[in-house]
Amino acid sequence: MKVLLVYPQNPDTFWSFKHVLRFVSKRSTFPPLGLLTVAAMLPRDWELKLVDLNVERLKDADLRWADYVMLSAMIIHKNSAHEVITRCNELNKPVIAGGPLFTTGHEEFPNVQHFVLGEAEDIMQELVADMLAGTARRYYKAANRPNVTCVPVPRWDLVNFKHYVTMAVQFSRGCPFDCEFCDIIIMNGRVPRTKTPAQLIAELETLRLQGWRDMVFIVDDNFIGDKKRTKVLLREMIAWRDSPKSLWVLKPRWLRACRNVTSSRTKVEIWSSRSRRCSARVWKLWAGLLLGLIMTSRTSSNASLNSSNVRASSRPWSACCRPCPKPNFISASCGKVGWSPPPPETTPKQC
Repeated sequence: MKVLLVYPQNPDTFWSFKHVLRFVSKRSTFPPLGLLTVAAMLPRDWELKLVDLNVERLKDADLRWADYVMLSAMIIHKNSAHEVITRCNELNKPVIAGGPLFTTGHEEFPNVQHFVLGEAEDIMQELVADMLAGTARRYYKAANRPNVTCVPVPRWDLVNFKHYVTMAVQFSRGCPFDCEFCDIIIMNGRVPRTKTPAQLIAELETLRLQGWRDMVFIVDDNFIGDKKRTKVLLREMIAWRDSPKSLWVLKPRWLRACRNVTSSRTKVEIWSSRSRRCSARVWKLWAGLLLGLIMTSRTSSNASLNSSNVRASSRPWSACCRPCPKPNFISASCGKVGWSPPPPETTPKQC
């Protein structure tokens, strides 16, 4: 079986970094982690080819080669996804589409033959069997959210490292908060599900063995959604980083991952048992966090407000996030600030 995995082109937005990639001689910021993970769940004797439209063009020869085209997309990829699907239809190639775009809006794609709605782990075995038999259904959807401890190591061999600024890994899915501007809980739920530390370290070790020596982005919905398990992971990463075989950087640096700004006092800190110095030494590791600060009035009668999103103390934000010297754990965040509902004293100047 020949399967072509296609990732759509990112539009010209902030997160595409289109205008700065040329300065670092790269073509894209991140590889398509979802497709690489799906590829790892397909039979090893199948022929797979990945085309990331942010890195290379999709050729008709690639489409003619494939028995199936697997397409994964986010909502922002809608226009590019339509173009890919049209080309597949013209060459009579069946499309299996998945990802956030198709999970929440598959009705807008009547010319797609097969959909995987939601997370794919629990239905991949059935999908593969149907593909082999030529009886693939139009819709596949798992009854429950999958256990992420069964997720395999992504197929890094399908991408060319030199085209990307950073690699990506995932430790957990889901977020305990209920921010009104975010659809994470619709896709992945409010209960964080985590991989085991051994799983994530196996992914990092695979990257190391295949020659990657630069940044790794943790693309979790909320990396510290389950703080206890995150602490366990960080301690295991210390041991892995300090092992003789895991020589990744020229100079060790210190790590402290600060607390989630939506809680009051919890911090995720890893300390040495022999001293008070933070001892989590890692390479350039990015943790992507979306911080949504919803300013709410304590006297508000809005029933839609969720108490988990309301600040529990009057401590200033500057006191909540302490800097650490020479960090190698970088929090890349974007913030959305708003009032829900706007208090009557709100002025244009405040906005």
